[in-house]
Amino acid sequence: MGWFIDWHNRVHRHSGIGFVPPEQRRRREDKILFEKRNQTPQAAWERLKHRFPKRGPKLWEYKGVVYLNPSQETRNYLWRKAS
Repeated sequence: MGWFIDWHNRVHRHSGIGFVPPEQRRRREDKILFEKRNQTPQAAWERLKHRFPKRGPKLWEYKGVVYLNPSQETRNYLWRKAS
């Protein structure tokens, strides 16, 4: 089981936290990764604006707080807070 936990925390990219492993998220390396990921589409948009929507490409954004598998109570709270 130890190998699975190690893989899950160090290698597996989670969609809920921007397709980064939890270990990178804990070390806040995801901010740097998002900046690097955004460089290519941003540069392409600058050169080829006619091939993108008017507002530009969808870029990765750092989220200060994320929830993995939030309970229904947490989902309801977040939904009420967002409205």
